[in-house]
Amino acid sequence: MLLGLVHGHYEIPQDVAFSGDILGSGKVPVNAGMAAVIPAQKIIDLFMEDNLVREREEIAQQVAATQPTPTPDSGDG
Repeated sequence: MLLGLVHGHYEIPQDVAFSGDILGSGKVPVNAGMAAVIPAQKIIDLFMEDNLVREREEIAQQVAATQPTPTPDSGDG
């Protein structure tokens, strides 16, 4: 299985006929169906950067601090 993140795509110019308020024809960029993909390991490396790990830990601590403390009679144990 391959996993990656689409980072961009290749466009080719295509002739089109304009209609409506703009008459005539011209070239517009069209997605060619080819994409630049970042390998999964690069995504993991990005997510594991020190500053992102710190931010996730801070968010987890904030979430934990807002959770109620389970008690013996609350049914959570």
